[in-house]
Amino acid sequence: MKDEIIIRTYVVFLLFVLTGFLILGRVIQVGVIEGDRWRARGDSLYVKHQPIEAERGNIMSSDGRLLVTSLPLFDVRMDLLTPSKERFLNNIDSLALCLSRYVNPSISERAYRDLLWRERQAGNRYLMIKNDVSYSQMEKIKNFPLFRLGQSKSGLILVKRARRERPYRMLASRTLGSVRTGANPVGLEGYYDKVLGGEQGSQLVQKVARDIWVPVDDISEYEPKRGQDIVTHLDIDIQDVAEQALYKSIAHHNALGGTAVVMEVKTGAIKAMANLSRSGDDIGEYFNYAVAEATEPGSTFKLATMMALYEDGLISPIDRVNINQGSVEICGKKIKDSEDHGIANPTLRQVFAMSSNVGVAVTAQKYYANNAKKFINRLHQFRLDKRSGIDLEGEPTPYIKQAYNQDQKWSCTSIPWMAHGYELTLTPLQMLTFYNAVANKGKMMQPQLVHQVLEYSEPIKTIQPEVLEDKICSKATLDFALDLLKSTVDSGGTARALKNDLYSIAGKTGTAVTNYFKGDISEGKKYQASFTGFFPAEDPTYSCIVVIYEPKVNGFYGASAAMPVFKEIADYCIASQFILPSEMADEEKPMTTNPNIRAGGYATDLRTILHFSGVRFENNCISEWGIVQPDENRLELSGTNADSGQIPDVRGMGLRDALFILENKGIRVKLLGHGRVKRQSIAPGTKVEGQTIELTMG
Repeated sequence: MKDEIIIRTYVVFLLFVLTGFLILGRVIQVGVIEGDRWRARGDSLYVKHQPIEAERGNIMSSDGRLLVTSLPLFDVRMDLLTPSKERFLNNIDSLALCLSRYVNPSISERAYRDLLWRERQAGNRYLMIKNDVSYSQMEKIKNFPLFRLGQSKSGLILVKRARRERPYRMLASRTLGSVRTGANPVGLEGYYDKVLGGEQGSQLVQKVARDIWVPVDDISEYEPKRGQDIVTHLDIDIQDVAEQALYKSIAHHNALGGTAVVMEVKTGAIKAMANLSRSGDDIGEYFNYAVAEATEPGSTFKLATMMALYEDGLISPIDRVNINQGSVEICGKKIKDSEDHGIANPTLRQVFAMSSNVGVAVTAQKYYANNAKKFINRLHQFRLDKRSGIDLEGEPTPYIKQAYNQDQKWSCTSIPWMAHGYELTLTPLQMLTFYNAVANKGKMMQPQLVHQVLEYSEPIKTIQPEVLEDKICSKATLDFALDLLKSTVDSGGTARALKNDLYSIAGKTGTAVTNYFKGDISEGKKYQASFTGFFPAEDPTYSCIVVIYEPKVNGFYGASAAMPVFKEIADYCIASQFILPSEMADEEKPMTTNPNIRAGGYATDLRTILHFSGVRFENNCISEWGIVQPDENRLELSGTNADSGQIPDVRGMGLRDALFILENKGIRVKLLGHGRVKRQSIAPGTKVEGQTIELTMG
C-alpha cells in the first residue's frame, strides 16, 4: 500500500514537471521564437497606420480662375486625459473663456468649464470641440490656453479633411463632375482623378476607445503629396452666357432638357459645355447630354448626305428635284416636309436652305439605293462612325448601319431615312466635331477640355491640339458645304432670322421626331430641336451646337427652340472678343426709343458691348463695376459702390456677377427665381455687417 502511494506521488510529480516544461517551452516559443510576430499583432490591436487623403488639385478656367478647389476643414477634438491634473486645472478657466468667446458664444464660460471637467472625469478621450473649422479658425484655436502647449501635452486633436468648393457654384457642374464614395466618378474630376488626387500619406494612430483612434503625434509619418492642378479651355463668361440662354429656352418651351457646346474651330478647344435638364420643378445640371446622349439628329445630318453626294460627283447645287408638294412614299413609308414650301422643283441648294426632307431623301435614294456601300463609306470617310475622343468618360460610339446588314435591320427605307437624320444616332458633340471640320477647311480636331497640367503653379504637361483627320473631303466639297450652310441664313432659309449686318453665320437647323419609329405616339409626337453652325462664316473662330430635348410649348422646331440660344452665344462671343467684319460702320446709332432697361456687371464688358452695338451712351463709370440705365435719348453707364464697405446695388446684374460682389464682402446670399437681379432685400448703401441678403431674380 505504501509503495503504491509513493508510485502515485512520483507520477503526479512527473506530470507537474512535464507540464512545467511544456509551459516553459511555449513561453520560449511565443516570447523568443515568435516574439516579433505576436508583438506586432498585439500592437496592431492598439496602434496602426491610418491613410491620410492628399489634397486634391484645382480645376481652373482658361484664364486661371478657380472652377473647383479644395477647402481645408478641421474637426477640433480633445483627449481630456492627456494633460496632467495640475496643467488641466491651471488652464481650464482661461480655455473655457476662449471657447465661449471665439468658438461658440451661445455656451457660457461656466458651461464650458463644467463640460470639460465632467468629460475629464468620465475619461473622454475624443471630445468634439467644433467641427468644420476653417484653417484660419484652426490657427486661432491652436493658440488657446493649454492648446498652445501642443498635442502631446494638451490633448488637442485636429482631424483634417477637405471639402470641394466651386466658387462659381453650379457653373459647368456636370462637365467638372465629382468623385464620391459609393458613386461612379464623373466629369473632369473622374477622368483626371489620378492627376488631381495626388498620393496618400499615412499617420500613426492609437486606439483610445471603441472605434476611436487618435494620432500619436501631430506629424504625419508619410506626408501626402498634393494633387496636380489642371487648366481647362473653358471660358467662364461664354459658359455663363450659354447656361443662361439654355435655361431660358428650356423654361420657355417647357422642355425636358438641353445642351450647348462651343468649340474653338482651329484647335478643338471646348470653350463652353452647358447641360441642363429638369428634375421635378427644378432645372439643373444632372446629365451630360453633349457627351453621352446619342439620338437621331434629324435635319442637321443632311449636310453629311449632301457632301457625300457631291464628293461622289453625283450632284451640283443647281440640280433640281421634284419634292411633290412636300410628301413622298418610299418603300411603303411616307416622308413629309414640315410645310408646303410653294416650290415644285427647287434646286438642291434651295432644298437644303428650306430643309426639305423629301428633297434630300429622294436625291439620296436616286443615287444610292443600288449602291448603299458607297454612301456608308463616305460617312466613314467623314469619321461619323467614330467617337470624338473627348477627355470625359461615357461617350458612346455613333450608330451608323453597315450597308445591307440584316442584323442591324437594314431595309430599303434605310438610305432615304438615314439621308435626313434617322436610323442612326450621334451625340451632340460628335455632330459638332463634324461641323467644326467643315469650318476648319476639312481638318477634324479632337474636342479637348484640358489644356495644361500644373504642379506648384508650373506647367508640367501641355496637351497639344490633336488632329483626327487631316482632310475629311476635297476642297470643292468643302466650298459646296459652306455655300449650303450660308444659304440657310442668307437666302431666306430656315435660319434667316440669324442674318445680320455685323457678322456672318453658317449653320443648319434640325428638328427630329424622337418617337416616330417607336409605335406609340398616343401622347403626341416628341421633338428634338437643334442648331449647329459656326461664325464668322468666312473665317470661323467658333463652332457651336444647341440641342433642346422635347420642347412642348411655344414652338418645337430648331429655328424657334434652339436657334435663339445659338444667337445669344454667338452675339456675346462676337461682342466680347471683337471678332468683327472690317466693313462694320463706325458711326454711333442714336436710340430710337427709351427702353425700360437696367443692366449691371463688369464695367469693361458693358463698355465693350455698348461700343459694339453702336448705341449712343454716356460713360460716367470710373469703378470696376457698372450699371447701364436709360437717360433721355441715350444710355448712361454709371459706377456702383461695389468697392466700398457698403451694400452694393446689384439690381440688373446677372447671378454670377452679383454673387461674386456680395460674397466677396462676406454677405450671405439667398436666391429667389432665375434670371437677372430684379430686387434686393437690403437697400444699397447700407453698411456691410455680414448680413444675409435676398435677391429676387426675373
